[in-house]
Amino acid sequence: MLGTIGLTVIMATAAVAAAGLFGPASDPSSTITPLPAPPVVTTTVAEVAILSYRVTGSTALDIAHIEADGSFRDLGIVKTPYTWSASAPTAVAERAKVIAVCPDATAWVTCSIAVNGTEIVRSAGDGRAVCGPR
Repeated sequence: MLGTIGLTVIMATAAVAAAGLFGPASDPSSTITPLPAPPVVTTTVAEVAILSYRVTGSTALDIAHIEADGSFRDLGIVKTPYTWSASAPTAVAERAKVIAVCPDATAWVTCSIAVNGTEIVRSAGDGRAVCGPR
């Protein structure tokens, strides 16, 4: 005789098997469909450079330069020496430009551009200096 405990174990095993927990169920409509894989999210960090300008002259100068966001900004008449530095995307640093003009064209003017602390261009002239792509 099986007894109460033996009969309970057999009934529990049958119930588990019927539920499909020991393997795939015999009914194809009850198969488990796997969830789709989560989407792969990638992020790109733009390369950033420290862009710096320096302008000197014997008087105040009309200065314009490329900003960190890539826009061109005319500062108007500025006392010298003038320095400006900011983090900028590498693409902006590659096309950096500063223009310095003496209103009366008599001052010796210099400008320079540095990227990550390394001077990449320097220019000087009587009354005007332009650094960067022309």
